[in-house]
Amino acid sequence: MQLNVKLELLDLRCAASTEMLHQLDKGTVLVDASARVLFANREAERLMRAGGALRIVNGTMRARSASDTARLHASIAGCARRESGSEDGSLLMMSRGPNRSPITVSVLPFRRQEPFLLSQRPAAIIFTSDPDQASEPTAARIKLRYGLTRAETAFALEISKGDGVQRCADRLGISRSTARTHLLHIFRKTDTSRQAELVRLFSRA
Repeated sequence: MQLNVKLELLDLRCAASTEMLHQLDKGTVLVDASARVLFANREAERLMRAGGALRIVNGTMRARSASDTARLHASIAGCARRESGSEDGSLLMMSRGPNRSPITVSVLPFRRQEPFLLSQRPAAIIFTSDPDQASEPTAARIKLRYGLTRAETAFALEISKGDGVQRCADRLGISRSTARTHLLHIFRKTDTSRQAELVRLFSRA
């Protein structure tokens, strides 16, 4: 969970403007200390239109239930109180209604120092994504999240397809011994010990 928070913070630091935030594959909402929405990217708007866990009511970010809304607003208020430079945030599980899996919502303090194209300075940034929309792991995210080398990242993407070591080695044009070395390094860096664990781990990357 903390790795996800760090990655989201890096995504934010790489975003130079609201237009860049529109390019993120996660729903992204900037709010003030009172949970008033200052900006929502296109993916956030799509998720809210689709009846997700979050919505905007009278300009304020709310969750589906009153209890989830209270937790969300408390997290946003906590972000506003945190000292400058803090990267502490909250990971909340929000209900999406009957027969739908809950959604994970990250609420992080907004600590960007550069000028931002908004009339008011946000207190928090909210990230969310669609758990029903599966996506393949990307090389950049895997490499960054787990500290892999370029060669290890390439092998990780192959092994995440669920094939054996030899088939992955053949596709990459490397020897079986090199593939085994990559696999051992990946196990160590991801704190796993089996290929099945890697497949599950990278499916969430």
